[in-house]
Amino acid sequence: MEDVNYLSLGIADTFPFGSLGFGYMSAGLQSIPLTTLTHTPTGDVISDPYAYTDYTSGIYYLSYSRKFNPVFALGLNLKYFVQTFSLNSGAMAGAAGTGMEADLGLKWKPRGFLSIGCLAKNALPTSMGGKFTWQKNNREEGMPLLVNLGAYLKLFGASGFRQFNNQNVSVMAELQNYPNLSRPLLFKLGSEWWVTRGFALRLGIDQDYKATESGGTGIDSNITCGVGLKAAGFTFDYAYHQFGEIKSNTSHFFSIGYIGYDEDFRDDLRIGEKDKGGLFPILKKKPRLKQFTDINSYYWAAEPIEYFATLGIIDGYPDRTFRPDDAITRGQLNAVLARAKGLTVATKEASRSKDQVLTRGEAVIIFAKFAGLNPPTAAAAKKAGFLEYLGTADFNPGKIFTRAEAAEILSKTKKGQEKIREFLKE
Repeated sequence: MEDVNYLSLGIADTFPFGSLGFGYMSAGLQSIPLTTLTHTPTGDVISDPYAYTDYTSGIYYLSYSRKFNPVFALGLNLKYFVQTFSLNSGAMAGAAGTGMEADLGLKWKPRGFLSIGCLAKNALPTSMGGKFTWQKNNREEGMPLLVNLGAYLKLFGASGFRQFNNQNVSVMAELQNYPNLSRPLLFKLGSEWWVTRGFALRLGIDQDYKATESGGTGIDSNITCGVGLKAAGFTFDYAYHQFGEIKSNTSHFFSIGYIGYDEDFRDDLRIGEKDKGGLFPILKKKPRLKQFTDINSYYWAAEPIEYFATLGIIDGYPDRTFRPDDAITRGQLNAVLARAKGLTVATKEASRSKDQVLTRGEAVIIFAKFAGLNPPTAAAAKKAGFLEYLGTADFNPGKIFTRAEAAEILSKTKKGQEKIREFLKE
């Protein structure tokens, strides 16, 4: 018998009414022997292969999700199952079948660093079509409801629970239960550490069910680990997964993907306008983002600082420093916001040394007015996600507002995000 062949394809995009995606996953096994068992007078059992068959199981997904506000989102999966065997006679007659089911997911994000989700898999009742139908005698089977409760914690990093030496660490936990079956509760744990912007290390525990000697259901705690790479809009991921106590069941997973260009890919190729008369877009070299000697790739606000400096919206200093922790004055912030609107600002007007230094409370009100929030208050700015970078830290409205904070909050506004998207499409 050969190894199992897996195939996974998917595509998704965002529209005004939500996000829509389509996917396909399959597993196939070739040359499965069909045998007859003969018992000899001596008590031996002779296995005699008489035919071979191939097996394929596939699932088609139609997915929809919508984010109703910064805190709450809803998702729905419609699934269509297909199971086939290449041999459809004898003992394998009618062994193929098709089915349909649905998954419903809810996501709640009470804090910028914490997300909690609940997923009900196979939630479609049998009376509404949630079943699998075998070809043989049109026999129908319901699919067991599976409930998953999970949480994601951004432990360290920008908008994380804490900021520690520019580290980027996330932890994920999940509980899994079949409410209609007599099975124990499963626990799954995963962690991810982005050592650099393009390299990640992963480690986790994946519990699964196993049969016990007494005929009951036990639990295997399987170790998982892996690495992730991303560059030029492409991703590569490798994962090691232990399956039970049998070493030969240990699996190695590889995947290559394309996720497009975002703020993580700073010096990559970009897709430009379609060539005249051609069918495919031209690959253009993306301009290098402006770099500063005092902003390394791990700095919590590096991305918005580098983008807006490249766009000429926020200035650095002649010595190639940005001085992110320096205070920003009212005149300087007004100049930044004017440039974000596409207005021309004279350099001397943007760098008056006698301007009033802003507190965080004052600056956030200015950003709330710039973004058109109603009412333009700190509470509205927080609800809009402008203050996610603070994590669990106090707002502290009297604290001096810094240049790094200005770039970070601007990146959360609609106008700031439009500027970055326009830059990436050039």
